[in-house]
Formats: sequence, structure tokens, C-alpha cells
Amino acid sequence: MDNLDVSWSEPRLLLQAAAAVLNVSRTKDTELGMSKRTQLVLEILMVVMCLGAVTGNILVIVIVAATKTFHSVTSVLIMNLAISDLLVGIGVMPFVALSIMNRGWVECNDLCLYVGYTSSVYCTASVLTLAAIALDRYHSIIDCLRYSSRCTLWRICAVVLWIWLQALATSSPPLLGWSSVSYVVPMYSCAVNWASSPSYTAFMAALCYVIPAVVILFCYVNIVKVARSHARRIHTLEDSVQRSRNLSSAFPPGDSSHQHCESQHSPSTLIYHNTSQPSLQNSQQHNHGVVRLFLVISAFFLCWTPYIGVALIQATETAISGQSNLVPPSAVTFSYWLVLLNSDINPLLYALLSKRFQNALQGLRQKIRARLGRVVGRAGEVRAEGDDGRSSDPCSLTNTHPSPPTSSESVTSDSSKMNRERHCVKASSAQIDPQTSRQVPFTPDEPIGFRSSGTSKV
Repeated sequence: MDNLDVSWSEPRLLLQAAAAVLNVSRTKDTELGMSKRTQLVLEILMVVMCLGAVTGNILVIVIVAATKTFHSVTSVLIMNLAISDLLVGIGVMPFVALSIMNRGWVECNDLCLYVGYTSSVYCTASVLTLAAIALDRYHSIIDCLRYSSRCTLWRICAVVLWIWLQALATSSPPLLGWSSVSYVVPMYSCAVNWASSPSYTAFMAALCYVIPAVVILFCYVNIVKVARSHARRIHTLEDSVQRSRNLSSAFPPGDSSHQHCESQHSPSTLIYHNTSQPSLQNSQQHNHGVVRLFLVISAFFLCWTPYIGVALIQATETAISGQSNLVPPSAVTFSYWLVLLNSDINPLLYALLSKRFQNALQGLRQKIRARLGRVVGRAGEVRAEGDDGRSSDPCSLTNTHPSPPTSSESVTSDSSKMNRERHCVKASSAQIDPQTSRQVPFTPDEPIGFRSSGTSKV
């Protein structure tokens, strides 16, 4: 009987183990709350977002570094924004994609703490850099006379250093016990658990969202006001000049009043005669600038407000009832992915949509294409030398023809030697700069737009 009980107990144990495995897989799927089709869609979206963030921010970094006209104080902040967003695309988004593919986090607590801490640092640095860019633009327009003396390179570098120190300091408390970092299932990533500490959530929301949002809104609203006031002044000046010109044309040529009006309004007419012609272009540029500022403000608030709102709701619900079940998981996922999407939008709004950056990108592309053309052309010449069995250098005086020359061929070869000698003399004299007495490289396939004469132009 004991043997029979053992034989019957073994299948029961196997069934219980299989049921446990099925229950674990089912709970894992229900925790993630997605089907295979949803998983595939999320994987594709995250991969596209990752590639967009990496590509866009690398383009901004390369353009700023390779173009001398962008070596300015403001470009330091643009470069810092691109670096922080690039770190989000490299250090955060790939782990989110891997968690979706694996349907869970890798069994490594240290890696989870690292990703949660660094994601908070990168996102905080990005937001603070956006506020610094808004302040820089505000001072350059409102206080333009003292801007160049105040905003020096050392001060901007100090601002960048302060941004990263503040991001590191404000993201450290979860590692020290104030709040916690854990794998958040709806986010598909390790992040700060906002529901674990309402006080830290309020601290981060005030310091890393509310204050930068107020700064950004204040600066850009005042910039728009100043731009509109300048546009109105220019418009009124153009109207007054046009009216004075109409009055002066109404008098006959010999009238003294006409001469008086002419002497009174001719300087203004001379000044604004040319400015009245591009007024339509100036108004279009003004409207384009207002639209870009509106897009910058809208992108910041649309990407960050839902995430901060979800965090505050979770923290408040935890402080009141001890649980955080009010916010659905889909809202948590959507809000967190909007924050990651901000790293794709920033290089477009702050750099790549600008005409200066587009012209610089086109110039950089032409430079690369010209260099590749020179390399390919030299490789083709080397192949031609190997195929023909003769030298392609016009200054070479040796004849490597395999067959012995006839009398007529010797005459032609002598004349060709003389022609080649003359060509070498002309080429050598043409490649000597008479002012500097140095040899100047001659590249006939070099684009005209990039032949520099001491200064580099894009």
C-alpha cells in the first residue's frame, strides 16, 4: 500500500509543479497586461523612439562641434541638452525595450538601481537645461546691451556644472532611504516609486518641474510680448514714413512747403525706404518665431505634465489610504513614455528645425560627399594605373610601353615628353603661392563654396 501511495503521489507532484509554472506565467502576463500583438507594437515603438533620440541628438552634437559659427555661448546649452537626451536614448530606452521583450526585468537588483537612478538624473538635467535655455534667450532679448558682458563662457559652463550637480543631488535620496527605486511594471522599467514617499514626490515635483515650468513660461511669454511690441513700433514707423512721403509728393516741385517737408522727412525716408520693402519677410519671420516658441512650450508641458500629475496622484492616494490603485496602468505607461518622447522632440525643436542648423547640415553633407568623391577618384586612378600598366602621372618621363617604338613613334614620344615637361613646369609654377612661397594643394574637384580664404563659412 505504501508503494501504491508513492506511485500515486509522484504524478500529483508533477501536476502541482506544472500548475505552479502556469500560474507564474499567467500572473506575469496579467501583470504586464498585454497580448503578443500589444507587446510587438510596444517593442516597435520603443525601438523607433530609441533610434530617433540617438540619431537626432548625435546630429546636433556633430553639427555644433563641426561648425565654427555655432561655437558660441548659447550652443553650450544646446550641446548639454543634446547630451542629456542622448543619454536617455542610450541608457534608459534600451532597457525599456528589453523589459518588454523579456516580459519583465532582468534578475539584477544593482542594475535596477543604476537604471532608476540614472534615468532620474538624465531627465532632471534635460528639464533644467530647458529652463537655462529659456533664461538665456530672455536675457539676450530683454537685456541685449549687457548680454555679451554678462553671459560669458565661464558662466555658462558654471551653469552647466550646476545643472548636473543638482540633478545628481536631487536623484540621490531614493538610494539613501528617502523613497525607493524598484521595477515599475506599467513603465516597463526601473524608476523611482513615487507612491512610496509622498514627501519626496512633492519635493521633486516642485524642484524639477514646477520651478522650471514657471521659468520657461515666464521667459517665453515675455519674449513674445517684446517681439510684438517691436513689430508694432516698426509698423507705426513705416506708416508715418509712408504718410510723409505721400504728403511730400502732393506739393509741386517749386513750393516752399514742399521743400520744408522734404528737409524734415528726408532722413526718415532714407532710413526706412529699404526697410519697408522686406516688411512682409520680417512679419513672416516673426510669425515663424512665435510658432516655434509655442511649440517649445507646448512640447514641454504635454510631455511632462501627465507624468508629474500621475506621480502626485499616486503619492496623495498613498498618503491618504495607503494604496495607489486609482491611476490605471495604461495611464502610467502613457505618461512615462511621453517623458521619454521628449528626448526625441527636443533636438527637433531646439536645433534641427532651425534654418541655420539645416544649412550647416547641408554643408556638412557636401563636405563629406566631396571627401568621399576625392577618395573614390584616387582609388579609380590607382586601378587605372594597374590596368593600363603605365603611369598616370603627367610629370613622369619614363615610358613603360612593352613594345619597342618605331621611328614615327619615337618622334611622337619625344614631342610628348617635351609637352609633359612643359606641363610639369606650369603645374609646379601654378602650385607655388607667390606671397607665401609655399606650395598650395590643387584640388580641382573641391566645391567652390568650401574653398576657404582664412575663414570657414557654412
